[in-house]
Amino acid sequence: MRSIYTDLAIIGAGPTGLGAAWRIMTSAAESSDRPSFLVIDERPRPGGNAASHRTPEGFTFDYGGHVLFPHSEYAPFIRLLDDLVPAWHDSPPARFIWMNGRLIPKPIQRNIHRLPFPEFLRCLASIIRLQRMQSRTVGEAAFREDSLSTFLVEQFGQRLAGSVMFPLNHKMWAYQPEDLCADWVEHRSGSPDRNIPNVSFKRLLRNCLLRRDDTSWSDGRRVRYPMDGGTGSIWDSLYRSLPASSSALGVRVTSIDPRVKRICLSNGSTVRYRRLVTSMPLDTLIQLIQGEPELTAMSLRFKVASVHLCGFGIRGQLSERFRGIHGFIVPSPSIPFWRVNFPSNFSPRTVPESKNMWSVLCEITTRPDATQMTATSSEIEAHLREMKVIMPGDEIISEWRHHLPHGYPVPFRGRNEVITDVQKRLEAFDIYSRGRFGGWKYEVSNQDHSFMQGVEIIDRLLFSIPEITYA
Repeated sequence: MRSIYTDLAIIGAGPTGLGAAWRIMTSAAESSDRPSFLVIDERPRPGGNAASHRTPEGFTFDYGGHVLFPHSEYAPFIRLLDDLVPAWHDSPPARFIWMNGRLIPKPIQRNIHRLPFPEFLRCLASIIRLQRMQSRTVGEAAFREDSLSTFLVEQFGQRLAGSVMFPLNHKMWAYQPEDLCADWVEHRSGSPDRNIPNVSFKRLLRNCLLRRDDTSWSDGRRVRYPMDGGTGSIWDSLYRSLPASSSALGVRVTSIDPRVKRICLSNGSTVRYRRLVTSMPLDTLIQLIQGEPELTAMSLRFKVASVHLCGFGIRGQLSERFRGIHGFIVPSPSIPFWRVNFPSNFSPRTVPESKNMWSVLCEITTRPDATQMTATSSEIEAHLREMKVIMPGDEIISEWRHHLPHGYPVPFRGRNEVITDVQKRLEAFDIYSRGRFGGWKYEVSNQDHSFMQGVEIIDRLLFSIPEITYA
């Protein structure tokens, strides 16, 4: 058995852990006393849930629907992207919602005129009733103490909330909206808009009268995506810049003794550390903590959503209807997947260099303890054909299935109190948990958020600079 000592142990080689390692490396220019570090990850390659997979047939799929919308204040991350990625493909972030066999531009709450006319009238009447009942402007109040269901009804009316927002959020989170908090909705993660964009009644009425689409993207707005290798290529490139002696991939953490500051690994090695930065799921982390039963018991309070991905590489001609769009979401309970992406529209090199090739990626969310089986590949294919995404002449030549046990950090009610208590207890032991699941805040869990959480915790530990993103 081998014993290792390092100043900073970093568990997780995803955006957060690599952001922390990168900041330690660059700190050499600011301090002659750069700490030693070791990046540990149970997976054999870097990237975490931001990794990508290439099938034997040459189709690239991300571990989810990743789109980079870097926040302008994250200048270090934006500059680093240019250094890490040799070539980009840019495209408009066109995204839709699938309703009654038609594509409606997101956000639907600004485009209800696209609904079938009877449903449009019901939604509009519900919103008008809401306006009459409320003495405050829609979007003015912050429903931080209420459930997501309360927020949705008070923002968009009972009809639109019940027919679209409730089933869509249930499919995404695998929990009913009344079990979720609304704290995360005001932040921006996957688009220039808030996670759930608001809309003024005047704006909505104008759109309806003019039959004008009010999309979440503008005509001139474009987003970048790596030309080759998917988003995982970003983190592969960053990982290669680290010293080989400063990483240990393919080994699992089996226990952590916070009092003697010792990590035990699945290969029999132990790591002694001064400080620990981790992005492993917070519920999993506290289950591995030894000698703190009260802290460990708090893992039962977390709610997590698992993700099942199904990707198809297809020989054929992508329907004109879906060309140039990134994807769409599906609120209908009768269809198992809630999101459909077209990786071949993100970059033409996500498919083999041959004519008439395209790809589609479907996402299903379940609870980790769900007893029912998720949809089979043939069932997913059948739905895509029924929706005329896959046409009769199209041939599936590649298939990829992947399961992420931790897919979404569910914003359960009471979440903030739980994670505040857990983080306080961990930091008393010099353990700093950040990132998508390490911090358990969906509203700051995009790739840029996660990377900067790693950067900022190192700045706090080395230079006493306060954190911004996670705070």
